[in-house]
Formats: sequence, C-alpha cells, structure tokens
Amino acid sequence: MNHYSAIPFVVNAALAIELYLKTLSAVHGKPLRGHQLLKLFDNLPAVAVAELEAQCPAAAAGHNVQKGKSYRDCLHAMNDAFVDWRYLYEKQSTDEIVFNEVIFLLDAAHHACSAYDK
Repeated sequence: MNHYSAIPFVVNAALAIELYLKTLSAVHGKPLRGHQLLKLFDNLPAVAVAELEAQCPAAAAGHNVQKGKSYRDCLHAMNDAFVDWRYLYEKQSTDEIVFNEVIFLLDAAHHACSAYDK
C-alpha cells in the first residue's frame, strides 16, 4: 500500500501547528524558534498553554480523541513530522500519525489563536 498520499497533509499540518504554537508564544512576548513541536509547546508561556488547553475539551470531543489524552500526548507523534515526513520516501519508517488527533491539534490551536483576530 502506498502511503505517500498522506505526506502533504502531515507536512502541512505539522507546519501549521508549529506556526500556531509560535503565534501563541509571540503574542505573549516570547518568540520561539525551531521545528520540534514538543520543545515549542514546552517553552510556551503558562498563559498560552492555558489558552490552548481551554480549547482542548471541545476539540477532543469533536474529533473523537481518546479520553484522557492531552494536547501534549497527541503532539508527541507529530514532534518531528515537518522534517521527517518531507523526506519519508528516504526512510524505512516514521512515527504513526493518527489523523483525528492531528485535526484535534489543529482545531484547538486555531481556536486559541483566533482569540487574537479581533
């Protein structure tokens, strides 16, 4: 089975999550750098984490995320996806990506950032 058709989704989702996390951090005066999503998440200001986590219950329910799984838990599989999945055809394997969890990550981050659109 050819799974290469998922590459554009995973790469672009990872980039979007990265940009959402950097946006949340920047609006609180702490610009972040890098592509590792867990490192970005772990370096968010506490207020940004709270804003993001406030969106998680509705996003998790809307995307059938396993009960008890945190934003950070779901982020783990996507941690290096921006780099790893761009070159997936050169690798033997990579972390398993659960699409509904990726959409949950995007949804919660989008809603947390949307508060600053006003």
